[in-house]
Amino acid sequence: MGLIASVSVVLAARTPYKSFDDLLRITHDQPKSFVLYQNFPNPFNPSTVIRFELKTKQYAKVNVYNILGKLIATLKDETMDAGVYEVKFNAGELPSGVYFYSIETRSGKMTRQMLLMK
Repeated sequence: MGLIASVSVVLAARTPYKSFDDLLRITHDQPKSFVLYQNFPNPFNPSTVIRFELKTKQYAKVNVYNILGKLIATLKDETMDAGVYEVKFNAGELPSGVYFYSIETRSGKMTRQMLLMK
């Protein structure tokens, strides 16, 4: 079908007694039909650029969420041609903190984090 990228995730929990009391590594292969790059600048104030690449013409949705998972903004929600895209996210009156941005296509979803510092 397409190129495959291997994705590894490490989950760790902190306790007052140990540095890490649980460590779990999950590896999942997903189709590489899109790429979500790290935003720049990061940390940012008040705006940042989110860049992504679509390998083929496809539907894509780019969202921004707060640390609680609440949807803050939808930056793209359409079918787009193959290519590299940049969208600007303006945090406006949002408080400082960690935010997440994601791209979702019919072949998968990828999420990254960014830091707003005011």
